[in-house]
Amino acid sequence: MKKIFIYFLLSASCLLPMSCQNSHKIKLVQPADNVVYNRFGKVQGYSIDMSKKKVINYLTPGGLNDDLYHTDKGKIDRIIKDNPDWDFIFYIGCQEADTSKVMEILTQYGCNFPVILDIDKNFLKTNLDSQYSEIGFICDSKNEIMDVCVIGTKQSSFDTDFRKVKRILQ
Repeated sequence: MKKIFIYFLLSASCLLPMSCQNSHKIKLVQPADNVVYNRFGKVQGYSIDMSKKKVINYLTPGGLNDDLYHTDKGKIDRIIKDNPDWDFIFYIGCQEADTSKVMEILTQYGCNFPVILDIDKNFLKTNLDSQYSEIGFICDSKNEIMDVCVIGTKQSSFDTDFRKVKRILQ
């Protein structure tokens, strides 16, 4: 229900370019190596490919756990592998002390993708007006939002919406 309300709110506020004339862009900054992790530890040399189309998710540790609980094991890693022309970016809004908790969640669900710890909430402050526990964006290569949905979870319309946006952007 919360996700439906967020989708409605974003649609009504013209953050979805498919329903509005003025589009909204997500602002991305290359993360420092010390804030990128996967289930095995720090990820060195990670960079966002600014030229690719993007799937961007913002989650708290609780939101990440909730999403992965409702997602088939390995599904997100398969989506990433099957779409090499897309960059999949995961921001985790947390404190530095939550690093091991985030790694434990990724390990528990067997996830291999890297996450960016948004310790200072820079991504959240730059792109969103409120506190979110989970929100996702499908963007073109210029970071313009094409759709809003969280990857993976069965409660999200991501699978359908991602196919639709991919057709539009071909």
